[in-house]
Amino acid sequence: MDWLEKISKIKSWRRGDDYAPHKPLLLLLALGALRQNKELRWSEVNDKLSQLLRKYGGKSGLNPRPLYPFIRLQNDELWVVEGFIGISGDAKKSDLDRVNPIGYLEESFADALSKNDKLFDEIVGALISQFPETLIDDILVDVQLSQVSRQFVRSKRDPKFRHEVLDAYDRACAICGNDIRVGDVTVGVEAAHIKPHAADGPCEISNGIALCLIHHKLFDRGAIGFNENMELLISERVNGIASKSLVWAYDGQSANLPHKLSQKPDLKYLAWHQKNILQL
Repeated sequence: MDWLEKISKIKSWRRGDDYAPHKPLLLLLALGALRQNKELRWSEVNDKLSQLLRKYGGKSGLNPRPLYPFIRLQNDELWVVEGFIGISGDAKKSDLDRVNPIGYLEESFADALSKNDKLFDEIVGALISQFPETLIDDILVDVQLSQVSRQFVRSKRDPKFRHEVLDAYDRACAICGNDIRVGDVTVGVEAAHIKPHAADGPCEISNGIALCLIHHKLFDRGAIGFNENMELLISERVNGIASKSLVWAYDGQSANLPHKLSQKPDLKYLAWHQKNILQL
């Protein structure tokens, strides 16, 4: 059985062009449980997957629904819910709460993973690669898979993307203007994808924006974004003393953009981020 091929066929990020990382997050949670020889009951999945979706699920995290992947993942022949086998649609939450069934990786899949550490790491790498790079380490810690080798995380970035985006923005954060360098080396400023790779976002300058480390991570988490005029939008969920100077001080401010029209963010990518990621 080619388990990696099965993983690749999961429509994890898309319902049409929508952002829906529910299935890969559930699988990562299940892999963490397998590594620790722990069972996963519905009550734990309901709690932990809800937390993961709030943190990494973009706009869908504002109203997390762990019920859907818990049952529907069975259709991918990688997951089984005891007592609910064969259900292809959705079960009632009241039934799951009452029975509190165990969900587990399909037996032959779990057996293959337990006997092959490389396959285990490859599966984790294939799943975690579906998320923005700024979120990978945090997710792995949260699902208790931080010891997995990063060599299997698949980057689809065009190596020219970072260089071209940073040059277009004069190697400075489009929000705060951070342009710190050590000699000629830019430090702490990154080329962020507006629409990520896992959602078929291209490595084009018009799908990129230069952001410092903090603003890049906030952007990928849906804490900040931009409207069609490239004015900064901030989620009400952003708080903390430092947020006043690092985030809220720029509320409504226009981003510093490239001079060339062709290098400015494309409105269709900004609209996608607003619809799927930004948690307003």
